[in-house]
Amino acid sequence: MIRKNIYKWHRSISIVIAVPVLMWTLSGILHPVMSTFKPRIKNQSLPALPVDMNKVRLSVTEALTMNGIESIDNFRLITLDGKVYYQVLHDQKDIPVYINVEDGKLLVDGDQKYAIQLSQYFLGDTKTAITDTQLVREFGDEYPFINRLLPVYKVSFQREDGLRIFVETFGDRMAFAVNDLRYGFSRFFSAFHSWSFLEALGSLRYVVIVVLCGLALFVAISGIYIYFISNEVRVTDRSNSYTKTRRLHRITSIFVSVTTLMFAFSGGYHAFEKIKPDSRSASLIKTSVPVQRFHWDSIQFFTKIKELGLLSNLSVVNMGTSLYWQANIIDKENKVKTVYLNVSTLQELNNGEEVYAAFLANSYSSNKTDAIVSINKINSFGGEYGFVNKRLPVMKVQYNSNGNERYYVETSSGKLSVRIEDKDLYEGLSFAFLHKFHFADSLGKTGRDVITVIAALANLIVVVIGLVLFFKKRRKSKVESLKLKVESLKLKAEREKLNRF
Repeated sequence: MIRKNIYKWHRSISIVIAVPVLMWTLSGILHPVMSTFKPRIKNQSLPALPVDMNKVRLSVTEALTMNGIESIDNFRLITLDGKVYYQVLHDQKDIPVYINVEDGKLLVDGDQKYAIQLSQYFLGDTKTAITDTQLVREFGDEYPFINRLLPVYKVSFQREDGLRIFVETFGDRMAFAVNDLRYGFSRFFSAFHSWSFLEALGSLRYVVIVVLCGLALFVAISGIYIYFISNEVRVTDRSNSYTKTRRLHRITSIFVSVTTLMFAFSGGYHAFEKIKPDSRSASLIKTSVPVQRFHWDSIQFFTKIKELGLLSNLSVVNMGTSLYWQANIIDKENKVKTVYLNVSTLQELNNGEEVYAAFLANSYSSNKTDAIVSINKINSFGGEYGFVNKRLPVMKVQYNSNGNERYYVETSSGKLSVRIEDKDLYEGLSFAFLHKFHFADSLGKTGRDVITVIAALANLIVVVIGLVLFFKKRRKSKVESLKLKVESLKLKAEREKLNRF
């Protein structure tokens, strides 16, 4: 029974998934082209520079007290227009205030001004006029979820390409850069490949994609079965266009079927993992620190810093009952290191980065320190920690439980970048190697893109040939049906003629 119906099922389901596969393959072909339309950004990150400590006339305690701030979530030192400020997050707000370290005055619209300075630095252009600056607190069409970072400022430049740069002020980070052309391509890809037009359905959108990918898998597997096993569709008459097209479809399909299986399986697997909403953006340990807990003896503090090197930045971290200055120091070899100094004693915490990373990971996971297998610093994207996670550097804290879960935490912000366990690794590798063809990385990005485009184009051609077959068969059936009707009418007319005699 199955053998008899396999061709019928193959043909029927192929028609159902034809349009979705055309959308996926067409957008897949054009995806590598999108990278050529990225805006040219001169600087990707802000370098670590020493803070002019001679300007720091007020301790953070004095500056906060002068402005009636009794507790804070965190603070940093930043330089804006040549002046040094305490950049302070307080009262569980996501937008910092800026307090001048010399006179304690609040800077009006300080965060917006700092966003503009950052965007101009990243672009490498201080002359082009800025047309608009907006605070972005939610992901959307122009700034999609893949960028991960919130809140950010969108800074729009007066340029023909409509350049917009998104920056995160409390991390000195460029989150995203887009111009009109890239935005158009992104919208097209999002609609055709990720099916953003179904966004109102929530997680159901991914259920639809998983089902369609499953049907695509069936079509590929049944096509292989038909070619190698079934005797139902042997092409014998090669004289007409229909049988020639049919033969071409079978031959091309069998060569392309491997990539079809790769795309359909990895795409479905990827969509399946997205059914459960990503909640990492909600994962943030917020602990307010009372200003009265700060102990700042300027002479002792600056003396200690000079022993270590040049101060690049400073913030505070709360590890339960212990409070530490988190200081970024530029040493004699011009390397940046992070040290943790007890707020009360200025004693340096041994392996401070590892200790704080373990504290963060334990807080996010509710695990105990004795469950930690290893702690490593990650300075670049790669492997299971891909570019999609955005944050660097991070600390990888590996546990021996819950599928060997590992927490990637950013000690500079106290935020969780991503939690990964073994099953997530399998999905990530599946998507990287089977969908994005990272097995061809040795050929370089261009070489990998060429192979991906060829595979997507081949699948597109197979679908088009299949549709041509379908419509040819329908037309052939209509013609044959019409012939039968004509013959029937002729017979009927002849009978009527005979009856008259």
